[in-house]
Amino acid sequence: QGARVQGVTAGGPAESAGLKADDVIVAVNGERVDDAVSLITDIRQYAPGDEITLTLESGQEIKVTLGKR
Repeated sequence: QGARVQGVTAGGPAESAGLKADDVIVAVNGERVDDAVSLITDIRQYAPGDEITLTLESGQEIKVTLGKR
């Protein structure tokens, strides 16, 4: 279960929020993430500027403000 982060953009919203390569995201705003496809589907429901909460496999929660695609 979950989606492994392959990398983050230097200076981007994910890096600024503390997300790192090899983190495993298991939920977006409490909705379970099964794989990379479900992660993308979940995130696309939101608009740039929206703040979402990513739950990591470790149990850590990270708040990220979405940037432009």
